[in-house]
Amino acid sequence: MDKLRDLTTDFIKYLFYPDLKATIPVSGGLDSVTTTYLLVKSLGPKRVVAFHLPHELTPSADTENFDLAMVRLGIEHYKIHIGDIAKEIIRKIPFFHCMDENRYEFTRAEINAVFGTREATILSFGKSEEGVYRAVGALDRAEYLTGNFPKGFCTMDFAPILGMYRVQIRGLAKKLGVPDEIVYRRAEYDTECVSPQELFERGEIAQDLFLYLIFDLKLSDSEIHKLGRIYGVKLKQEELALTRYLIAHSEHKRVLHIPYPKVTYLGINERNLFAAYKSGKMDFHREEKYE
Repeated sequence: MDKLRDLTTDFIKYLFYPDLKATIPVSGGLDSVTTTYLLVKSLGPKRVVAFHLPHELTPSADTENFDLAMVRLGIEHYKIHIGDIAKEIIRKIPFFHCMDENRYEFTRAEINAVFGTREATILSFGKSEEGVYRAVGALDRAEYLTGNFPKGFCTMDFAPILGMYRVQIRGLAKKLGVPDEIVYRRAEYDTECVSPQELFERGEIAQDLFLYLIFDLKLSDSEIHKLGRIYGVKLKQEELALTRYLIAHSEHKRVLHIPYPKVTYLGINERNLFAAYKSGKMDFHREEKYE
């Protein structure tokens, strides 16, 4: 774990060289608090600015954890309640007032408005002094691989714990001195997201294991079951299948893929592109037969 921490802190120092500052939204959960501690460990307290942006759905324990972490770290921080701002955004969405509050579409739009407001605040703060700040996110590996985050959340400049599973993050948090009440607290999930406790019998531990075996080790189901027999653990096939489904159906969030039609005409070929390069202008040949 010490090696993991040293490698990560060294990478952060390199990325923020020579004197860039980090700005980070801190929900008060394990991931964001640990990331903040990691930034302070790497850059020092004077180069980290934290934001807590609560709204009506924010658990009170999250705000208490944020306050506790800020007292321990002694860094510049801001607490801005964005509930009214998000509501105003939602109010201006056409037909939103007609939507049933119990429907998933309503919740998704509301949560996206909240996250959009958060990101806009953080990014705007960083851009107010161009070249001084980088916006840092606290997305972990399990959330990233399963798509368990609002779409558009990956607009931050850097995500230090994106390569870490939750079991690693808890160990890192202990090493960094994150308070135990944060380290061992059960994770809270936003309304749009589904808790691993609801998906897997053994919760986030099972999710970490299955993701590691499937995504990192690239093992087939038969190979995974064989490993399970070696370790004396019976794994549920339906949970393995669910893990593969979550990975496959969230790919569009990770690659930021935007669908587009494949255009195989309009004179784009090797000869015409070279001709345009030499002449300095695009000159398509009418006699070309296009697909």
